[in-house]
Amino acid sequence: MHSINKANFAILSRLLERLETEGNDKGIEALTRISPVAWQHILLNGHYTFQNSNEIIDLDALVAGLKLR
Repeated sequence: MHSINKANFAILSRLLERLETEGNDKGIEALTRISPVAWQHILLNGHYTFQNSNEIIDLDALVAGLKLR
């Protein structure tokens, strides 16, 4: 669970940086209501293949595809 939370905090931090750069006050306000701890129960749509590799996940690319409504 700790590694999940670390990843969630990293994703949210990068998303906050992007929203601040964009001047997206509505997105920033919505982000303040999101708990990274609760993310472990959220199903992200998509097809995932988990492999034992040394590849590092590109969090910036991941965050670039996120949109807050």
